[in-house]
Amino acid sequence: MAEAIFEIDPTPEGRRAYYDDIKSRATNFGRNPDGVLIFPAFIPFIGETESIAREKQAFHNELADPISGLITLSVHTDHDFSGYDLDAPVEDVQVSGTQGLFDTARRVANRDNLTLRDVGKWYAQGVLLPQFVGTASQVADQIEESFAAGEADGFMVSAAQTPGTFNDFVDYVVPELQRRGLFRTEYTGETLRDHLGLTQLPRPQGISHAVA
Repeated sequence: MAEAIFEIDPTPEGRRAYYDDIKSRATNFGRNPDGVLIFPAFIPFIGETESIAREKQAFHNELADPISGLITLSVHTDHDFSGYDLDAPVEDVQVSGTQGLFDTARRVANRDNLTLRDVGKWYAQGVLLPQFVGTASQVADQIEESFAAGEADGFMVSAAQTPGTFNDFVDYVVPELQRRGLFRTEYTGETLRDHLGLTQLPRPQGISHAVA
C-alpha cells in the first residue's frame, strides 16, 4: 500500500467513504493508518467577490466539449465510447477497461440522471474533480470543511488555467489557510517525506541495498 494516495471523487460522501476504506485497509494490513495519507484533488475558482469567482467558473465550464471529454475518458479507462448513444442513460454503459474512475462517474450520473453526453462535458471540465468556488475565505472554508469532515489528510490543487489558478491560490488562499493554522508557514525538513510528516518505512527483509 502506498504512503500517499492521490484521489479523484466529486462528492463529499464519496471522498469520506474512500478515506475510511483506505484507513481501514491500512489497519488490517498492520500499517499505521496515519502513515497512509490521502490527497483528494480539486479545482479552485477564486475571485475578489463570489460573483467574480462564479464568472470564472462559468467561463471555464462553458469551454468544455463533451466529445473531447469522452475521448479523454476513453484514454483514462481504456474503453472506446464512440459507439454509444450519447443521450442514453449512463447506467446502460458497461466499461471493459479500468473500472474505478467510470464507477465514480456512473454513481453520480445515476443519482443526477446524467447522460453519457453530460458525463463527457463534465469530464472535460476537470476529470470529475470537485470545484471549490468563491472568495479566498470561501474557498478556504470549503477546504477546511472537507478536512474536518474526514475526507482528506491534505489536498492536490489542480489548475483550470496556468499559471492563473496557482497564482490566485498561493497569493490569496494560502495566507488565509495560514491564518487559520491549516497551512505551514515554513518547511519542516529537507525531503517530501519530511514535509508530509512520514517516517521511513522499514526495509523489506532480504533487501540490503537500493534497487535501481
